[in-house]
Amino acid sequence: MVVNRQRMDWIVFAIYLILAIWSILTLYFIEVSSGEFTGVWQRQAIWLAISLVIGFIVLMIDSQLILSFAPLFYAVALLLMIAAIIQGQVVRNIHAWVVIGGFRFQPVELAKVATALMVARWTARRKPSAITAIKGSIWAVIPAVLALAQKDWGSAMTFAAIPLALTYVGFPVFLIIAGIGLYIVLLVVIAGYIKLLLILYGIALVVLLIVFRKQREYIKYIIGVVLVVTGMTLSMEWAFTRVLKPYQQQRLKVLVGQERDPRGAAYNVIQAENAIAYGGFTGTGLGKGFFTSFKFVPEQKTDFIFCAVAEETGFIGSTVLLFLYGLLITRMLLYVSRHRSPVIKIYAHSVAGFFIIHLLINLGMVLGLLPVIGIPLPLFSYGGSQMLSFSLMVFIYLNFSRERYTLLH
Repeated sequence: MVVNRQRMDWIVFAIYLILAIWSILTLYFIEVSSGEFTGVWQRQAIWLAISLVIGFIVLMIDSQLILSFAPLFYAVALLLMIAAIIQGQVVRNIHAWVVIGGFRFQPVELAKVATALMVARWTARRKPSAITAIKGSIWAVIPAVLALAQKDWGSAMTFAAIPLALTYVGFPVFLIIAGIGLYIVLLVVIAGYIKLLLILYGIALVVLLIVFRKQREYIKYIIGVVLVVTGMTLSMEWAFTRVLKPYQQQRLKVLVGQERDPRGAAYNVIQAENAIAYGGFTGTGLGKGFFTSFKFVPEQKTDFIFCAVAEETGFIGSTVLLFLYGLLITRMLLYVSRHRSPVIKIYAHSVAGFFIIHLLINLGMVLGLLPVIGIPLPLFSYGGSQMLSFSLMVFIYLNFSRERYTLLH
């Protein structure tokens, strides 16, 4: 199949390439600054080259053929995740790695691509509705549960991208708001204010019963909702104290300010904030970051790579980086809005969702707004698995972007 250069979204491809090359340069200057030449930037360049080769092969495959293989791709990704749980390589107590032919990768990253394809294929064949969107989200629940079984909490959270994407076809926004509300409740529980929370539930119940005393048909719903919320709150408290390990509890306590622990769980966040502040408006210059040079920020090549960008290029560089991400996401959504096929639109929304969730969680970790759970900055953090998976997402989107007038299914 010949690539139609007039119809493919070359702007998204250009942004993708800029982000990937910027990543390699950042990793290079981190090594220059720290004096620790481990070949990380070369390996990232190799993974980019591999991703580009695979990506251009994807561009030559018929779009409909890609969709027809979505179920098989999805099944293989899940089987690899199960294999990682049973016999995979363990890194930092996470059973998420598979080694094949000397290459080590995370199947959950491939599962993200496969899930985006499967959700698009399945949902587009049905009438848009809240029920369809909720059922479509089940395709994301399965890999998320497997990620939890791998003890990879961060990756499990990223599959929230699918419900976010499916708001386009009717996924109830109130469920997403409810999810955010549960997160706030969780923070309160972690902070140790569960008794106060239960008292507030009681007060809310009394107030609502008084307000709706003349509408008796609502009373049973009000009581039911309060009981469900109370039950979920108590479940969170039980899970926090009985399920999570001590180091996980400590990370969450640091998040809500219950513990500071500057040499332990809070160390990453404190040093990250210092590095960002030290960069100022214009930055210290490439290869000249103080916190980067002395490796004060752990994982500065992976999960905390944004700190190196912020320190060496300052507010200006950080803003440009975030602008590029924003432009990439916005361009995807606007470009496919003119396409006929629902499957292309749903897929683009799913890919945008994964970018958004990764950005929010990664920046939330760096800024101390979320616990440190190990989520890379897409196309930027060092790592072959995430480079390959996000490259696949982008190139499949580029393939679909040419089919403006084709009704894929």
